[in-house]
Order: sequence, then structure tokens, then C-alpha cells
Amino acid sequence: SWARLCEGAMDLIYLLTLACVGGIINHMRGEDGGMLQGVGFTGTCDNCFGYWVDHFYDRAVMGLPTGAILSILTKKTKMASIAGAIMFVSIFVGWGCYMGLGWEPNTQARSGVFDWFLGREMTGWDFGRRWARMCAGMSLRGMMWTLPAGYYLFECGYGWRFALSGHMMGLVYTLGFRTPAVPVAPDWERQPGQEWSFEAGEPFSEFLWGSWLWLALLSVVLANPHPRPPRARLVWFEVICASE
Repeated sequence: SWARLCEGAMDLIYLLTLACVGGIINHMRGEDGGMLQGVGFTGTCDNCFGYWVDHFYDRAVMGLPTGAILSILTKKTKMASIAGAIMFVSIFVGWGCYMGLGWEPNTQARSGVFDWFLGREMTGWDFGRRWARMCAGMSLRGMMWTLPAGYYLFECGYGWRFALSGHMMGLVYTLGFRTPAVPVAPDWERQPGQEWSFEAGEPFSEFLWGSWLWLALLSVVLANPHPRPPRARLVWFEVICASE
């Protein structure tokens, strides 16, 4: 009926809207998205207390809202807190060395976490070879982001789909680089330290990746209103991570 069709359309619109909120939050985490960043109250320095406070703050910008939306939707505060904490920790491994996706050569940049497996980029590589290496590195890094929390959600009965959603990180960032920039108003001027969130490249890629993460997470949660945990679960899970 038309009523059910309209209801389904509105549900989809609300789902995509929440996913976009995740994208905005992830852009705030990764770039200067208009939110006070940790460096604003810690200062800039290397290997000092403020440096680590800044990094903890930036990861919490994504981890805490993710746990919050899980808690609101599932009414399971303990489960949501554990999943959010796991995701908070999984964000710490950097991926900036693969973020250029071939458009930005990386021969002189820092080493990547998967260089032992993918090798180092060499001077003279063409775009296709650079993209294949960096896309693989980004996808592996995406799995590092989603597998730990995804395994926990699997044990809670929400299936394995979120755990594997991280493999899209390389393709999502590629889309962010290839998508034309969203035009701004003719009289809009960038202020010092301000960044247009939908600018093609890293800004839009951060937004798309956060949107994809929340879309995958919300989809598995909403599709399982009455989750059924696996029959055989590890003892440590029963003791430490049992749901409410």
C-alpha cells in the first residue's frame, strides 16, 4: 500500500540522514570540520602530554558518538559502551600513508602499518601501481577498524556484516578523490584553518568513510531488533562481555 511505501521511504531517509551524521563526525575527527580540536587547548608539540591528549580527544570524537547511537537504538548500554570503546582503540593505527590513493605519491612519506606485506612505493611507479598498493593498504586498515568491534557485535547476535564492512575503505576513499567538489557560494571565503567538508580529496573521503561506517553499523542493528547470539560462545565472552 501507499502508506507502507511512504513509511519505508521515510525510514530510508532517516537511515541515510543518520549515516551522514556519522560522516560529519568522522570529518570532525580527521580534519578541521568546525569543531574545537584537541590541539586548540593542548598546543602543538611532539612527544609531550598535550600531544597524547590531542590524539585521545580526536578518537573520542568518533568513538563516543558511535557508542551513543548504539545505546539509543539497542537500549543496551553495556554492549554499546564496549563496542564504542573497542572502536575508539581501533582508530589509533594511522592510515595517512595510504590516504593519497595514487594521486599523491608516497615515496618519501612515513612507513605504513602494512608495508611488511604490501612493500614500499618506489620512485617511478605509475598511477595504477600506486593506487593498487594504497587501496589495498586502506582496505586492510579499514578491516582493522571494523573487525574488533564487529566480532563483538557478532557475539552479541548482530551477525558478521559490520565486521567485514571495513574492506570498503579503499574504494570509499577513491570515490572521495574522484567525486567532483560540491560548489560553494560565489561570495564564500575560506577562513584561516577552515575547510570545506565536501571538497574533493581527503575532506570528502573522511565524510564518505564515516557515513559508510554508520550506515553499515545502523543497518545490522536495525535489521536485528531481537538478536540471537551464537549458541557456542567463548568463556571469556560470557564472563566479560555478556549483554544486559
